[in-house]
Amino acid sequence: MNNSSIIIYLFAIIVGILMLICPNCEVSLSFAFWIVLMVYCIKDIESRMLLMLFAFTVFVFGMTRIVIPEYYTNDYIQNSQRWSMSFGGEVHNFIARTCFIALVGALFGFNIIRKKQDISIDYNIDTNSSQTLKIRKASKYLYLLSSILVIYSIYSRFSFVAMYGYMDSYIDYSSDLPVWLYKFASTNALCLYLFLATLPSKKEAKPILSLFLLISFLSLLTGARTDFVMSFITLLIYLVLRNKITPKDPWLTRKGKLLIFMCIPILVALMFIVMLIRGDSEIDNVNLFDMVINSIYQQGSIIEVLGVSYEEVEHIPHRLWSFGRIIESFENNFVFQILGIGQEYRANTADFAINGHSLANYLTYTYQNQRYLAGGGMGSSFIAETWLDFGYFGVFIFSFIYGVILSKFYKLVKTNIWMFALAFYMVNAIIYAPRAGACDFISDILSPTYLLLMLLIYNYSKPKHYA
Repeated sequence: MNNSSIIIYLFAIIVGILMLICPNCEVSLSFAFWIVLMVYCIKDIESRMLLMLFAFTVFVFGMTRIVIPEYYTNDYIQNSQRWSMSFGGEVHNFIARTCFIALVGALFGFNIIRKKQDISIDYNIDTNSSQTLKIRKASKYLYLLSSILVIYSIYSRFSFVAMYGYMDSYIDYSSDLPVWLYKFASTNALCLYLFLATLPSKKEAKPILSLFLLISFLSLLTGARTDFVMSFITLLIYLVLRNKITPKDPWLTRKGKLLIFMCIPILVALMFIVMLIRGDSEIDNVNLFDMVINSIYQQGSIIEVLGVSYEEVEHIPHRLWSFGRIIESFENNFVFQILGIGQEYRANTADFAINGHSLANYLTYTYQNQRYLAGGGMGSSFIAETWLDFGYFGVFIFSFIYGVILSKFYKLVKTNIWMFALAFYMVNAIIYAPRAGACDFISDILSPTYLLLMLLIYNYSKPKHYA
């Protein structure tokens, strides 16, 4: 164990003790630990980047609305506090406490079984074998075909949003694609991950990655910001990974890192502009700094999920919310529907909210009924789900598991092409878990559509043996 690890562990213990002694300082203490943890990650960013990204999303999604007003405020923040749900100091302390536990759990999981890794990765897969080349070819063309459908879907939804508004799109909009085409379009990301897993050359990968970024940028036209942010994170992870695999031929150069660093404030400000446009809102006399702060502040909307979960814990039914997406993936998938097994719930209906396993739908329908029926929603958070199911211990254990998976990412990606693609799925879902379900990192993998696609590509690519 190196000196920096000893320091961060000691600081975690000290902060934990101080939280017990000074409960009124929990917000400031958890923020202080987050800052130290980010510095710890930056000191060895090549190895700790994934832990840093997870810590970043815990702060942005979970802590911004309780931390930023402590140190800075403006007209937008003050107005936001008036029209959004407000909570007292007890709830703020609860949020700070659970976010601190999540950060500590991820830190322990990330380091507990992790050994010092070399900067380079010995990728043991033959990238020029016949099977790899077939997987690359199949996944590339399937990605291009599915991208056409994705772009069409974005255009279709954008047309609806432009005519009726962003919120109405959650209720009244439905894709006019046939079911089988819609299912195929949903495999777009998986096809991309499989293509990237074959380690294509820069020349072959560049147009595919450019299309990937273009699609994520176009998704902003529908008012959705999450896809764009997660696409940016996916690209960053892949470029760093390629740097590790071929350190003498880096994909992310110093100029590229500088460009990304310079673009981050602009991208964050863009997220705020999209939020204003989709909400038909406007704000006067705002500068770039305020736009960045406002955008980060606005992302912390899970304060509503955590606040309502804490205040209404006695009235929220026990339903294993942490595993809701897995349960629904078995109940609602099209294979089970064909067989007449399971229960299909339509989105944003009372039946889905009351009888389903989605904490986001249940909380919004029960405590913000008009918002739910208008197409809105609180969203969810693994912190709320695991706390409701298993208490503070559950928050720690799930965060610990996330940390273990994040630490094993570079080992998983060199196992085989299929594990490479699945590892990317899991890591992206874990990084987004503070704003999503606890088991989303495995629920999508269990989709029959994804499993069928991988089976078809595997059968196409496997060596043929003739008698």
